[in-house]
Amino acid sequence: MMRIPFSYIWRSLWARRLTTALTLGGLALVVFVFAGVLMLARGLEATLVETGSPDNAIVLRRSAGSELVSQIDRGTASVLETQPDVAPAKDGRPLLSREVVVVINLY
Repeated sequence: MMRIPFSYIWRSLWARRLTTALTLGGLALVVFVFAGVLMLARGLEATLVETGSPDNAIVLRRSAGSELVSQIDRGTASVLETQPDVAPAKDGRPLLSREVVVVINLY
């Protein structure tokens, strides 16, 4: 196998300066965007970990992977209010929030 000398490579890169510069710029842009996405993900994760509380819980239906696919009826929520693990508020009512998650397509 014949090896190409480095002088040929450097001359080729110098002769195609615009193509070389655009290729390096595109590569730098990809690295910059990838690093930005990683920084954003790490920042969101750190924020959620620091602001979360081990005293809070989200109750999902069995086999539900997220809040979007979980359904808990009002009767089950009423039973959850009577559980001793649910902390009471100052006025004696259980600290339980019945929240609905809605997804809307904007396009």
